[in-house]
Amino acid sequence: MKTLTSKSKWMMLLTSSALIVLTQSFVWAQSNVTPANADPNAALRQEVRQLKLEMLQQGIEFQTWKIQQLEKELAQVQEKKQRIETQERSAQQRLAEFNSVPTAGGESGEATEMRDALSQKRMKQISEVQEPVVQQETELLNRLQQERNRLTQLQLRAKRIRASE
Repeated sequence: MKTLTSKSKWMMLLTSSALIVLTQSFVWAQSNVTPANADPNAALRQEVRQLKLEMLQQGIEFQTWKIQQLEKELAQVQEKKQRIETQERSAQQRLAEFNSVPTAGGESGEATEMRDALSQKRMKQISEVQEPVVQQETELLNRLQQERNRLTQLQLRAKRIRASE
């Protein structure tokens, strides 16, 4: 009976050891299962997400630069427009002053026609210069708005990608 008992003890010891080894292996395997190990593409997706963010950041920087350039160009156009408007007011003021001065001995019809023709010619010249400047200003304002909208879209996309992390 002693032999049987000793064999039983050995069997129980071997069985217990095997169970302990299996349990430890299972615990070790579970502890090594990380999100990266569970999904082999997770690291790749993280890398792609990071690259997208970097590209969006470069796009944001470029849009910011483009907006600054458009703002500078718009400021120059607006200054030019302001100079033209100043010239127009000055021409109108001189014309009003000229018309308000009484002429000595009366002015001939020919002189009046000449004066009117010169004033109309000057106003036409100013108008011809002013129209393209106003058109350019309008185009720049539209482009500036489009670029600002693009910048906002890029910023929102970057924000969504950051939020998904």
